[in-house]
Amino acid sequence: MSRSALTVIVLLVLSVATWSFPAPGKAPRASTPSVTGGILTYYYPAGQESNVKDAFGACGTKNLNTDNVVAVSSEMFDSGAMCHASITISHGGKSLSVTVMDLCEDCDRKHIDASPEVFGYFADLSVGVIEQGA
Repeated sequence: MSRSALTVIVLLVLSVATWSFPAPGKAPRASTPSVTGGILTYYYPAGQESNVKDAFGACGTKNLNTDNVVAVSSEMFDSGAMCHASITISHGGKSLSVTVMDLCEDCDRKHIDASPEVFGYFADLSVGVIEQGA
């Protein structure tokens, strides 16, 4: 299990935004540039079967397991306000821009569930969980 810090930077409309929590139905506001720490896991947005054709994420778009997409907590998802938001995940000296396309109902505020494509960029899928450093 990795102990390196997992940094999540939310990029909205070409400006850096924080994982802020506005009132429901309002867009996230830009203020602090990043949040450090958290948990990265993976899930299969299109299901584990290769023949799944109609796997829609909570944002209403079909997603493939090979897409750079993530699911965020209900608090972060904010009733869909985070749909299609571009965020950058950094870990172990690598960074990757991904798109919020789904809701992770079992995730807490600092937990991101990524497609296998995204998770595999940072670690082998057999690792399963990447946690923040102390």
